[in-house]
Amino acid sequence: MTTTPPDDRPDLPGEETMPVEARKDTLAASGGTDFRHGRFEPGQRLGSRYRIVALLGEGGMGEVYRADDLELGQSVALKFLPERVAADESWLRRFRNEVRTARQIAHPNVCRIYDIGQADGHVFLSMEYVDGEDLAGVLRRLGRPSREKAIEIARQICLGLAAAHESKVLHRDLKPANIMIDGRGRVRITDFGLAGFLDELEGIEARAGTPAYMAPEQLTNGTVSVRSDVYSMGLILHELFTGKSVFDTNDIEELKRKHTSGSASTPSTITEDIDPAVERVITRCLETEPAQRPQSVYQVLAALPGGDPLAAALAAGETPSPEMVANVRDEGGLRPAVAIGLAVTMLVTVAINYVITATTVVMPDQSPERLSVVAEQVLEDLGFSDLPRFSVSGYDLNLSFAQSLRDHPKTSQELEHVEWPPRYRYWRRWSAGDFLAPNLHSSEHRMIDSPTDWPDRTMTVALDSRGRLLGLAIPPSMVAQSGVPTDEVDWALLFDRAGLDPSDAIRIEPGAAPTNYCDTIVAWQFDSSPGRREPVTVLMGAFKGHPNYFEIVGLQDGMVPNHRMFAQSATHGVLPFIGRLGQQYLPKFFLLFAIILAARNVRAGRVDRRNALRCALLVGGLYACLEIISITLGGSDPVGRLAALLGGPAAGHILIHGIEAWLYYLAIEPYVRRVWPRMLIGLVRALSGRWRDPAVGREVLVGLVTGCVFVLVLRLVSSAHWALTAGGSARLAQALSLRSIQSPEHFMANRAHMIAWAVLAGILMAGVMVLTRVLVRHAVASLLLGMAIMALAQSWVYHFLGGDSTWGALVFAIGIAACFAWLLTRVGVLSAMTYFFIVLSMSFSG
Repeated sequence: MTTTPPDDRPDLPGEETMPVEARKDTLAASGGTDFRHGRFEPGQRLGSRYRIVALLGEGGMGEVYRADDLELGQSVALKFLPERVAADESWLRRFRNEVRTARQIAHPNVCRIYDIGQADGHVFLSMEYVDGEDLAGVLRRLGRPSREKAIEIARQICLGLAAAHESKVLHRDLKPANIMIDGRGRVRITDFGLAGFLDELEGIEARAGTPAYMAPEQLTNGTVSVRSDVYSMGLILHELFTGKSVFDTNDIEELKRKHTSGSASTPSTITEDIDPAVERVITRCLETEPAQRPQSVYQVLAALPGGDPLAAALAAGETPSPEMVANVRDEGGLRPAVAIGLAVTMLVTVAINYVITATTVVMPDQSPERLSVVAEQVLEDLGFSDLPRFSVSGYDLNLSFAQSLRDHPKTSQELEHVEWPPRYRYWRRWSAGDFLAPNLHSSEHRMIDSPTDWPDRTMTVALDSRGRLLGLAIPPSMVAQSGVPTDEVDWALLFDRAGLDPSDAIRIEPGAAPTNYCDTIVAWQFDSSPGRREPVTVLMGAFKGHPNYFEIVGLQDGMVPNHRMFAQSATHGVLPFIGRLGQQYLPKFFLLFAIILAARNVRAGRVDRRNALRCALLVGGLYACLEIISITLGGSDPVGRLAALLGGPAAGHILIHGIEAWLYYLAIEPYVRRVWPRMLIGLVRALSGRWRDPAVGREVLVGLVTGCVFVLVLRLVSSAHWALTAGGSARLAQALSLRSIQSPEHFMANRAHMIAWAVLAGILMAGVMVLTRVLVRHAVASLLLGMAIMALAQSWVYHFLGGDSTWGALVFAIGIAACFAWLLTRVGVLSAMTYFFIVLSMSFSG
């Protein structure tokens, strides 16, 4: 650093001992009068665009002048290299680098660099003119400011430096002389002459700067990082809050000794009334080891007492960065008493939900494990001892029975004596090959819409809830391998397994054909039998003397496979119609809108790429779990499983939903961060792996409790409407009971799907709330509009769950929208996601 010779110009007030280094090229100016005019006279024109007004400062990095931009009609600052080095290519390179790096940063607390120009043989850069004084001069002239003013200045310095770091720019010469304070008290960080991009700064060049404000590692070996700028920030804070600099020398060797000996003074030894929180921040910033310092300036900002950096950023018209949102000072946690109360509430609601389900839903008489054994015994009795390698099983729901319960409600006690028609049909299928899931979102595999879907490769047994035979289908190829052909068919085993008395049967002409090939077909009619009030027709078939087909005619018409029972919704009424429209068209509209917004945000450079990728990996990973479980349960061998996952529809399904989550996050998150940044705190911390953060725990717990309470209210409303019987919500309740007895693998796969669904829904609903807030300025009107859109988007979920009541759909739509709106605006997106997951999970599993 060089100084200029003494001169006889009048000093500014309080600057009698001010060294030139402290008032050198500040990139913008003190508003005081300087009667030295440097190389340019006041009023001198520079090219056709600029007119010199006054010299603002000079130093080793050049001279700074105030000038009038005659083309734009405003004041600017022009910085010129020293005349002795203006032709030096290395200095010109540094000059251009200052423009290149500083122009990457756009923030109110960073002095704006406009351009680099050349006129009359002079190279200069133009920048924002700041009518004020640098912090070094303010501290010398006025001493340390009040606590409130110091915190305000510290916050603005943090915001400006954080903006530089977000652009991967290190300042490397941060000191009070390079921080301007204008007439309104706004801070500007200036002088990026030594700044550079993080990945380009290495070696001896990284030692450039002012030694007294360098970090220990920078002095020792030239290592620079975000934490080295944080150290310089700590030195400035020390000086700001105490009025004294930490080191009063620029001698590198002496500074190294002081760093090694730890002789830096603590603020409280200088100023007794310093805030302990401020002292802790300064002490952490000045740790000798970089790893012990705050890892980002946002952590420094969050640790400063008082104030709200998010509110400050919004008030300044700035969009808070993802790092600011993640590190904002937010205690987040709940008081122990509140947390315990919420946890107890959640447990109580879960218990009540369980009691309601247990008292209003009639479960199968036998467990699925027992019924699977019975199905095997049926085949063994028919001579099939060597069963195929793979098998799948599940339940069908008798919707005809559910409809009869709705028309003629019965209590659980009355239902125990109803034997026909069966409420459930248990089925099990065997195959030498793979089974396929009915759709990409299901872990359950192909079930019996009719007795069999693949007559050439599968054998199927269907039983009622008490283990009586309802259906049998064995392909001829498997019959031929099991025994020697016979002339006489023994139907007695089928009668016995079905619980039918042959003496009550009347043989009739078959009115239908079996779905698989039989060379012998017979039909029987039973006018009456235990538990049955109407005639029953049974169709049987055999191949080469061996029974291979059994069907109770008409029964399958009322049976809905497990994977379809939730899709059976009412088709009459306005709400169901709107719900179906929402299901079909809103996701497509959202996705198209997201593509447009995401492209716009990426071009503008305001996206959170890191968390968008994490969100995509989370959703894609959840769908990968679903697909892996689905393929595994489908019977594939390990090699086939891997091939199906990597090369089949499963891979495309995983990729599509991962890209969908990525697009939604890129499209919506910047707007949420701009309008409602606190909505994202828990989510960004969770995506960053901070699972134990109090804010994450608070949002998850509140979402859990809200979801449990909502499901309980929905169940109570439904139960009250149908007088606490199994009939009123029979279809929904019966369907839920089937889900509650699914296998652990299916349970895990379904929960993976629900979490992914909840993540996507939470992001979309946050976007809805922000969009309505932007479009409708009135707070109440925007809230109601947002709730209406959310109700439209989510009303179809009720029908997807199997509900067919218009009033139920109305309660569900309004309730789910109100809870979404409350959680999003008062708690956070993560809480809304947790809530929606609980609604789906408890509704699906009973």
